[in-house]
Amino acid sequence: MKVGLKIKRFIKLSTRQKVLLLTVLLISLYSYFLFRFFKHSAKFGHADKEFISHKTINMALVKDISFTISVVKNYTPWENVCRHQTYQEMLLCRFYQIPYFLKGIKFLGSDS
Repeated sequence: MKVGLKIKRFIKLSTRQKVLLLTVLLISLYSYFLFRFFKHSAKFGHADKEFISHKTINMALVKDISFTISVVKNYTPWENVCRHQTYQEMLLCRFYQIPYFLKGIKFLGSDS
């Protein structure tokens, strides 16, 4: 019964949410292997870097990205912790050209 309900919920999602869901699933698998075996290849960029953007932000897209990442984290059998989720969000923001900044990330090898 639960599986049927989840399938119905998936069918009710918009096309963009379905595409994002599958994309985030693949990116989460990629980020798992990246952080598991190639930690030094994961580049977050500069933390606390200020940005100025005159571009309007599509908040519906931002909410869809947030929704799909939260759904995928609950159903993946592999480790998908906050560091992986941040990396996934960063990649999607870059792809959709959404301005973002990273705050409070502990970089690998840092003592603080």
